[in-house]
Amino acid sequence: MADPSGARARVGVAALALLGAALVPAGAEAAPAGCGGRITTTRDGWQRVAAPAFARGGRAVTAFAVGPEDARTLLATNGTAIAHSTDGGCRWRDAYALPDAPADAVGARARIVDVVATSGPLYAVVADATAPRVLVSADRGRSWTAADLPAVQPRDVAVRPKLVADNRGTHAYLLAGSGSGAAQNDVVYATRDAGRGWSANPVPAGYPVEPHLAARDIGVDPVDGRSVWLSTSAGLLESTDGARTWLLRENSERGNDLSVLSVARRAGDPVQVLVASNAEDLLHVRGAVGGLTVVNTPGPVRSVAAGRNGTEAAIETPSGIYELDFYDLTWAPAHRGSPRLSRLTSDRTAAAHFYACACDGDGSIWSRAPRAFLPELGAANVPPFPGEDGCAPSRRRMRPVEFPPSAVLPAADEVTVPPGGSRTVSYRFRVRPRELGVYFLVDTGHRATTYACAASQGGAWAAQHLARIRNLRAGLGVYRDYPAQTGARDLLVDAKCARGEEKPFVYRRLLPAAPVGYPLQQAMANIDVTWCQSGRAGLAALLQAATGEGQDVPPLGTSPLDLPGSHDAGFAEDAFKVVVHVTGGSFAAPERDPGYPGPGFDRTIERLAANGVQQVAIYAPPPKRLNPAGEPVSGAETGLDDLSRVARGTGAVATKPVRCGALPGSTIQPGEPLVCVFADDAGVDPVAPSMGSQFAELVTSFSDVRPMRLAVLSGDGTTVGGVSPAAPRHLDHLAPQTLTYDVTYRCARDEAGSAKAVELGGQVGDTVVARTTTVVRCGEAAVPRRLPEIASLVAGLQLAAPGPQAPNAPTGNNAPQTNTQPQSGAQHAGSGAATPQEDQAPRLAFAHANDAAPAEEQLEMSARSRRKPYDVPPWMLVEVALLAGAAAYGAHRRRTAPQPAVRRQRF
Repeated sequence: MADPSGARARVGVAALALLGAALVPAGAEAAPAGCGGRITTTRDGWQRVAAPAFARGGRAVTAFAVGPEDARTLLATNGTAIAHSTDGGCRWRDAYALPDAPADAVGARARIVDVVATSGPLYAVVADATAPRVLVSADRGRSWTAADLPAVQPRDVAVRPKLVADNRGTHAYLLAGSGSGAAQNDVVYATRDAGRGWSANPVPAGYPVEPHLAARDIGVDPVDGRSVWLSTSAGLLESTDGARTWLLRENSERGNDLSVLSVARRAGDPVQVLVASNAEDLLHVRGAVGGLTVVNTPGPVRSVAAGRNGTEAAIETPSGIYELDFYDLTWAPAHRGSPRLSRLTSDRTAAAHFYACACDGDGSIWSRAPRAFLPELGAANVPPFPGEDGCAPSRRRMRPVEFPPSAVLPAADEVTVPPGGSRTVSYRFRVRPRELGVYFLVDTGHRATTYACAASQGGAWAAQHLARIRNLRAGLGVYRDYPAQTGARDLLVDAKCARGEEKPFVYRRLLPAAPVGYPLQQAMANIDVTWCQSGRAGLAALLQAATGEGQDVPPLGTSPLDLPGSHDAGFAEDAFKVVVHVTGGSFAAPERDPGYPGPGFDRTIERLAANGVQQVAIYAPPPKRLNPAGEPVSGAETGLDDLSRVARGTGAVATKPVRCGALPGSTIQPGEPLVCVFADDAGVDPVAPSMGSQFAELVTSFSDVRPMRLAVLSGDGTTVGGVSPAAPRHLDHLAPQTLTYDVTYRCARDEAGSAKAVELGGQVGDTVVARTTTVVRCGEAAVPRRLPEIASLVAGLQLAAPGPQAPNAPTGNNAPQTNTQPQSGAQHAGSGAATPQEDQAPRLAFAHANDAAPAEEQLEMSARSRRKPYDVPPWMLVEVALLAGAAAYGAHRRRTAPQPAVRRQRF
């Protein structure tokens, strides 16, 4: 409770205001001959750095940070002071300490709870009972400035403040909150200018699945600092605009209440997000491995660290530190026993390491390189695809094609159309291919010894080949059989495996559907074949690939044989989904083998069809297969009929001839199921492995014909005269398409000077996949003369008309002078001199009546004030024409009218 006098509170606030200036002088950096045993290597491969001697407080490290792009940079705090190292912990210097005078209140209440190192500024978070504070150092820890956070800071901080920043420190985010339940009040403070200015961004109050949302942890994309992630009680939230707005990305039923998270990314690769469940022993993996993967963990996750290349992850549990083998989805112990390591993190260098702290012990900082479950391509003394002897796929690489997003590409953003006219503009509607999800499913039981090498080579080649012509994401799964379900025909095999040296399994997903690259090819190269199990669980594997529903395999309870949930193929929701199945035998099913624990045909086919998954297959018959009686097995039991039944049931039927090889009769005819029979000489492409060409032929036989068109989304019919061609074009959406259209724009005569925006949309089916906006400007009307010119012409005609003459009028000096005879305008025009009376006439009339004197016309026009020309509406043109006609008619009447007699005077 606050001091009633307020004096103690005022002292605390005043002391906190001095945080930016109250520094502990940097200690002189010693220059020892060596590290003096401060850095050692443990027997389990960790490097141990001794805790620094802090300027104030104890030696226990409460938080630490490592430079993202320079692992030699270390920050450590004991809650009272901060130490800084630039040589990996060999030498430390004092960087900062909380003020001790007049800060008795601060010393009792304030603590440094977090530190963050970047390649730019350094950050520290100080928390007390009222609000968090952020300290920023722009000179590598020599001086610190207290950030001016907005005044909406939450009180009674319940969520431990955590700060994260991108590699350069330009974008940083502080998560803090207060209260609980309906009173939860979480806020993310954000800076987008390296800590100089901050904004407060409230976290959404909740979603339908969780009305009272509570934020647990925060992470940021290290490459693109605008991308921020939050783990919450409702699921995983993402912001792509620097914490201004949030979208709910994952709210799966399992592990909906999320806890600690880590975000990693290498430039050019997709982002990887690791987030643990707050309710179950689960880790959610999203991003780099394609879609969302849920992995069981050895215990509750207290901290998590993602590596740098998308296939590295480590977790801290009560029993120790574990690393994830992404391809086997199993955990390998990295550290167990004493001391207990916590606060996992990682750097983001080319040779990234995991880091942990013995915070509950001597405060030492530990680090180790991630385990190389699969070696990096090009690593020294490591073949690119280590597989079975003589079966490594070709070293040839085919780079996937990057298909740009759909777009409507105009020739110009603005079009000028004359009033009363039209103009035609060409557009290109570029259609990005629909995503094609391909999941290779391989039977790796004992019968796979005859085709495993071909499947490995062919799958790696086909994936690369298809990725150049299709928008492909590919994955891999393998299967064998349920335990204790081996038939009589497999007794010999079981006898050879009686020692139980291999661990049996029913189905494994080695890699969910992801962009084609090294992980897929590496997984293909490591397809493992066993002599200890048959491969009859094809229906169970198909069902899991389509649904990921999991299965508790007898004996009931958790066991290594269980089929884990969420191990589906990883297809995107709107992808065109294909399972490419390879087997050398038939499937086991309850309708054939009573008591068999796997699903039956009808259920499997129904679930595949309901999820939009089609199965194509390659049947690889063994050279000779005998039943228990020693006779050849009938064709119905070879597996060809089983594969064909599933293919028909899922709609995988040929619509055109499909070549399955070079042998006669190997072509699948229209209407037949898409199932090839494998033969070693079945190659169609001379540079492709034989099974690889079959894979490619089966997959490319699919088409997804959709109507495509360019439509007017906004803009009335008076502006858009038409789109040609107007009818939709029915084209294959699995292949890239570029369509050309002509759009005619028009303007009415009375729309001169106006501008209207027309939005066009490229449609695939009923979905608008691309948009563009064109501004149509109606230009000025083209008229022969502008209004001032026409008015002057009319006046000129009136002045130039000859006046009435007396008949037989005498000439010379004796000619009488009459008061009624006007002076001749023609005489004035011929002389070019102006009389005082003529000076009273409009100068404009003189200028345009005197067509023979252009220099004088220019002089006369320059004497006038210039006015902006303007267009003449049609009604004014008609009126001027009538006036001109009337003037001409009047002049004609004066010339032809009878004149009165002239009285002669005598002198």
